Amino acid sequence: MKRLLLLLEDQDIPLNQCYKDYEVCDDTLLIKKSNESYSSSIETRELVTLYEVFEKENNIKINILKNGDICVKKVFSPRYS
Repeated sequence: MKRLLLLLEDQDIPLNQCYKDYEVCDDTLLIKKSNESYSSSIETRELVTLYEVFEKENNIKINILKNGDICVKKVFSPRYS
């Protein structure tokens, strides 16, 4: 989870217009979409940029929630004996 937070903080997320706040709960990072109205091009650009930050990481799942928030969840692979 520390790695995911470092990647997010490297993006200077407070400078975003649409996605500028986030919360951490256990193994989940929730990047919150602003309630203010922004152009779809700004929203899409920020969404794609954030997706690209995490896409190469192993063992994570990225979901876009109905309210537009981005959920990045650390998924632990099962161990085989």
